Amino acid sequence: MTGYAWGLACSTGCDIYRPGHQVHWVQFNRSMRDPGPVIPVAAMVDDDRLVHVEGEGVGLVCWHHRPELVRAALERFDGRADWKPRWKLLAVPMESAVGGPSTVFYLAVPGTTHGECRTTQQAIGSSGTASPSGPSES
Repeated sequence: MTGYAWGLACSTGCDIYRPGHQVHWVQFNRSMRDPGPVIPVAAMVDDDRLVHVEGEGVGLVCWHHRPELVRAALERFDGRADWKPRWKLLAVPMESAVGGPSTVFYLAVPGTTHGECRTTQQAIGSSGTASPSGPSES
């Protein structure tokens, strides 16, 4: 599949980079340069707002903080996507006329703690500094 888009200017009301939340630009760039296995999958979002990912050797039910965005991307491409297990990224291709910041999703796979969404303002403690929440490969 070709044509992944991901925008730095996407504001979702959530500023954390943990599984199930935002894709950090470093994580995205590394996943493009050294993707590891890339597995073509069929994916869908169910009525309970969980993301189902099915492919050769893959059968996952995952969580994402914006399931409606995942659903919209998958519907534009008939549920087809690529799964990058090393990075826990679901990459939905875009058509030339469609695209933007909503085609690559960092999924919380089973057994992963995803936590609640928060903004930078909420993360600032009494010391006036934000608590770290950068990308991880685990």
